[in-house]
Amino acid sequence: MAGGAPFGKTESWEIRQLALQMFRGGYIPSDLQGLVPRWGMLISAFVAAVNPMSGALQHLPCAGGYLDQPCKTMDLWRLLQGVYIECMPKGDGITERIRGG
Repeated sequence: MAGGAPFGKTESWEIRQLALQMFRGGYIPSDLQGLVPRWGMLISAFVAAVNPMSGALQHLPCAGGYLDQPCKTMDLWRLLQGVYIECMPKGDGITERIRGG
């Protein structure tokens, strides 16, 4: 797998902003509504595959092992995982353990 940014700054910003809204309750403001057709299904697929208590991936997006996954898809899921963990409630001990705090 190659390192580096899989998405441009604009795409990363779009994904992050939409994911923040979806992870924090689902209300999508009108200025972000246009991003839903592009990124909403991928963010929803991520939510279905992540452990809600820890933020750990429980399922991979495609058949096969970790190294069989499409690189750009896994880069997207790592980005979403970071945003998801950022949105998790603090003070329950779980988030702190995940972050190493």
